[in-house]
Amino acid sequence: MDQKELTDLLRYILQVLSNSNRRKLANNSIKDLQSLSDGDLKALTNDNEKEDALQIRVAILLREILKTYKNESIAFANIFYPDLIDEMLSPGSALVQKEFGLILSVAMIENLTYARIPAIYPSLCELVVMHSNGAHPGIRKVSLYGIGAMMFTAGEYFGKIAENTYWALRQALEAPIPVKVNRKEWKEAQDNGVAALGKLIFYQGKQYVDTIEELITYWLAKLPLKVDRREGKGQCDLFAELLETNWIMTAGAKGENIKEIIRIPVSYTHLTLPTICSV
Repeated sequence: MDQKELTDLLRYILQVLSNSNRRKLANNSIKDLQSLSDGDLKALTNDNEKEDALQIRVAILLREILKTYKNESIAFANIFYPDLIDEMLSPGSALVQKEFGLILSVAMIENLTYARIPAIYPSLCELVVMHSNGAHPGIRKVSLYGIGAMMFTAGEYFGKIAENTYWALRQALEAPIPVKVNRKEWKEAQDNGVAALGKLIFYQGKQYVDTIEELITYWLAKLPLKVDRREGKGQCDLFAELLETNWIMTAGAKGENIKEIIRIPVSYTHLTLPTICSV
């Protein structure tokens, strides 16, 4: 696909999104009428839920386009960015708009990188970090994955946001699970947070020289991941490589992490450490 074809496709996709928003606005204006029956209200609500689902699929499609056509998508990213901020990620935006905006923000962070979009990359990171401790698990899940992506794509810029990013991540990981929430989705979000911490240690550890051993101890205590198998495999690989390349730092100066180092692979066999040790 050449640049013109890609531009035409992106314009068409944005038109689909615009039409969807217009349909939702029309439905909402009808819902405000006092004369509607319960059946009519339910039909309008169902229509809006379908529009929400369509918009999330559009966001995922755009994410794949950014992934496939990185250099060709730079102009689109810079042009679309103001709408992303003003309409989708403003404080009054609806939940589905925030999720759409964050999916696109993370896609830009992950695929276009700081090197390609230096003018908007810092703001994208700020948005992702800001939403990483949100109450909705879907928002948390996307945002925490985005923090993990920053470890690969921020380059030297990460040094400017290292402290704020770490504390936002720590806050998200220590947040208690709410009573009324999709527990599986919340656990997926927490898995993304733990994975982001592992990537932070492995790829941006030089930013945390004074506290790296503390970070490793904290990370090991959160392993293995509970739900996300793809991220879980990646964390296992990082864990194994860290053991191989820097045993002393991983085990701790006084061997304080050795029990955790034994527990983590044992956890995959569904046996507890006391059971193994008593054999």
